[in-house]
Amino acid sequence: MDWSAGNGHEAGGEISVSLAPVPGDAAVKAGTPIKIRGTVKNVGTSTVYRVRAVLHSDNSLLDENEMVFGKIAPGASKSYDLTVKVPKSSLTRTDIVRADISGVGTIKANSPTMTLNIEGKPHPLF
Repeated sequence: MDWSAGNGHEAGGEISVSLAPVPGDAAVKAGTPIKIRGTVKNVGTSTVYRVRAVLHSDNSLLDENEMVFGKIAPGASKSYDLTVKVPKSSLTRTDIVRADISGVGTIKANSPTMTLNIEGKPHPLF
């Protein structure tokens, strides 16, 4: 990955960002890993540098995870797969995951979100 900072005079750029579960199902069973793919496409006319995304969620398991993309040339795209293991003790819940995008200079980016459903294991009945 190219983590160069450019020459320091970049005007920023415009990127399109998406978040999606892999292989495409937003439901995961407790005790199994979930893979979240972040994809960034540079839709502007200048190269963007040190692009990264920080995930935010009410679920502490997903909150503050980072995806690093680095340098992206105009028209190019990069993906990052983040794998998080969901504990066996997780309860059934639905979480919204959003990403804050940053990089060198001013970057215009959409605010990607995705919904993730965790299916907890049945609790014993006494």
